[in-house]
Amino acid sequence: MKKCPYCGESIPDASHYCVRCGTAFADSDFEKPHSAGQETEPRSSLKIETDKIKGQPAITVLVLSGSIDISGARALQGALRKCTIGAAPRVLIDFAKVRAVCSAGYSALIGWARERESDKPNSVAIIGINEKVMQELCTMGIAACLPIFDDKESALAALASAE
Repeated sequence: MKKCPYCGESIPDASHYCVRCGTAFADSDFEKPHSAGQETEPRSSLKIETDKIKGQPAITVLVLSGSIDISGARALQGALRKCTIGAAPRVLIDFAKVRAVCSAGYSALIGWARERESDKPNSVAIIGINEKVMQELCTMGIAACLPIFDDKESALAALASAE
């Protein structure tokens, strides 16, 4: 057994990636510059940028890009958790650069948004969802459970009107 250098999870020597965090490892038979177990790159293509909209009320903006796979879902969940703990009482999530979302990503998003909305109504807004992701949300029957807006201006207006 070896340990993932990224999260510390015990993984079998023959593994090419960590099942906990999704970190990919090079195999010494295929890539000579790397030794077995050396981190090459995270498997997720999700990138999360955090920004703030100053003023009353303070709004945290999460700009997502890439695809939300299983390891991306964990990263998203961590970013959302930070928003819950953070000082800004409202969160705007921008999906404009997201290509695809797996079921774990949807689960992380819906669970957090519903919990957040029950504690602080109108404190979450989601914008920029592409046609494919919106179709999947509708097919799963969860689009109506999420505060999705057509544009940034209407989302900010809704967040500003929250108590």
